[in-house]
Amino acid sequence: MSQTEVQLIKDAVIVNADISNSAAIAASKIAGLAGSATTDTTNASNISSGTLAAARVGNLAASKITSGTFDAARIPTLNQNTTGTAAIATTITVADESTDTTCFPLFATAATGDLGPKSGSNLTFNSSSGLLTATGFSGSGASLTALNGSNISSGTVAAARVATLNQDTTGTAAIATTVTVADESSDTTCFPLFATAATGDLGPKSGSNLTFNSATGALTATSFVGSGANLTDVDAGATGGGSDRLFFENGVAVTTNYTIGTTFGATANALSAGPITINAGVTVTVPSGSVYTVV
Repeated sequence: MSQTEVQLIKDAVIVNADISNSAAIAASKIAGLAGSATTDTTNASNISSGTLAAARVGNLAASKITSGTFDAARIPTLNQNTTGTAAIATTITVADESTDTTCFPLFATAATGDLGPKSGSNLTFNSSSGLLTATGFSGSGASLTALNGSNISSGTVAAARVATLNQDTTGTAAIATTVTVADESSDTTCFPLFATAATGDLGPKSGSNLTFNSATGALTATSFVGSGANLTDVDAGATGGGSDRLFFENGVAVTTNYTIGTTFGATANALSAGPITINAGVTVTVPSGSVYTVV
């Protein structure tokens, strides 16, 4: 026993009577120990320095430590599996998972800080196919590939995003600036198209009273208005048998109001082979400068 250890023995001499049958020395015979250090309950707060070597702790039940807190400096670095919940973890162990069809990506409610991980039922990931599904996506899609145009259900693609098309298309174009025209010289009854205004985005129209025979080139209308100065081979209306053009025929009764020059489109004279009957209530108007002659 060293001198230091001897000094821990009080002045009284330890005699045989001081040693019990269990070979224990009463605490009163030893100086320098706190009273709580000799109790049956182990108090971690009584360990104030040094580090407990693992070999010095053998089969110590955790239930024996009933008070106090181990100073962090007294706990060596742990290299073992633990259970329970860590208050703050800086890293987690990640394992490859490529079979589950329904996974929930984790996210946090702020960019930095000690935050709890969250998930949402509206954000899922199929680790088998690599498909990420959300209610909506926002941000640049510049790096997206293999997009399916049929999945675009709203909005309008900007014209600058659509390349010049050089292909056959189906459906109806809202506005076309040109159409493909093919020569047609065999149909006998065609209907020329026209619009209801000189310019604008207008629908094409046709009329049953305006027809064209593409086989003969004959254009037929109920009437024609305008200058006929450039017309050629104009038939004056004379008819006859075979190739004869001798007879000018007209009706014998005026049944509808008429103003001379209406068909001609300007001041004109009119001639009828008589006699001519003007029905009751019907008026033939001869404007100033016009002459109507019945022969």
